[in-house]
Amino acid sequence: MARDGNIAVGIFLLPVVVIAVVGIAMQGYSDPVFTVGFLDENGGPTASALRSALADEPTVRIRDYDDPQLMRAGVYRGRLHAGMVVPKNWDGRGDLEIHATAAGVGAIVVRAIAEARLARAVAPAATRAVPHRVYDGGSEGSPPIGFHYTAPSNLVLFLMVSGLVSCSGLLLMRQRGITRRLLATPARTSELVLLTLVGPAQMMVAQAAFLLASTALAFRVPWGDPIGVGLLTLALLLVAVALTLFMSTVFRSPQQAFSLAPLLAIAAGMIGGCMWPLSIVPAWLRDAGHALPTAWAMDGFLSLIFGRESYVQILPNVAVLLAMAAALGTAGFIRFRKRLAL
Repeated sequence: MARDGNIAVGIFLLPVVVIAVVGIAMQGYSDPVFTVGFLDENGGPTASALRSALADEPTVRIRDYDDPQLMRAGVYRGRLHAGMVVPKNWDGRGDLEIHATAAGVGAIVVRAIAEARLARAVAPAATRAVPHRVYDGGSEGSPPIGFHYTAPSNLVLFLMVSGLVSCSGLLLMRQRGITRRLLATPARTSELVLLTLVGPAQMMVAQAAFLLASTALAFRVPWGDPIGVGLLTLALLLVAVALTLFMSTVFRSPQQAFSLAPLLAIAAGMIGGCMWPLSIVPAWLRDAGHALPTAWAMDGFLSLIFGRESYVQILPNVAVLLAMAAALGTAGFIRFRKRLAL
């Protein structure tokens, strides 16, 4: 890594650039903000309470309107994420008119926030136990946008990329006959298999530590409970290392691994919630995503960051990742051991 600048760029610089660009695009440099137009035709105390509740939401900025046509134009031209109209005879029990577009995730998040705030403003005693959920994982907090979302998503994504690409090194060792010469040493075959994983494991540990530290310092990402972050990251690293071993027995050449590994990692990231929250996709796609380690890792990180949960709440996620790592590692160990002399 120290001698090859291309490796350093791919492991350290590229993830930070992606986090910065996507985080800024998602309005996440400081606190994420959604601009919501508010038109009060009612003028009553319930409407005022609703407006105050929305204004108290740290992710919402209120812009008052008197003309509904101007507010709708602001929504459809992208100046507003949503527009809300409180009718004259509204007493808190009827529907509200909300204008939004399907061009981005903003409309979905604004609707979830508005419904939660409306319930609290109209009937606070009846909604104290109702959780405000707008993401997969956690029970309370800001929606998953900005650097707080792109940091864990790119940590998961690039560790999967590293795990899949690293198998090309094991394939190269076999192609050059290095593994056959290792068999002449007094070490046991099982020790030789584990020895080949030391290099990829070191690289991924360095990458994970760098991304955790850099995003916390440069982008102020509150990763949450350090024990939970450590357990989840360790489980994810074990999955990535096991994936390196297993995929080295699936790909036939280093060239094939280099060309296909990034595509597979990106596909796993898309299905597993690294590109967008799984809460906005259909249920069948959400279920399919949880067949992959990326979804379980993302759920855990979002619970720690947005839900501010302790390590106890994300132990099921850690357990699933460890089980996946054990299955992949066992299958890869058996298959790779047989191929050492090939």
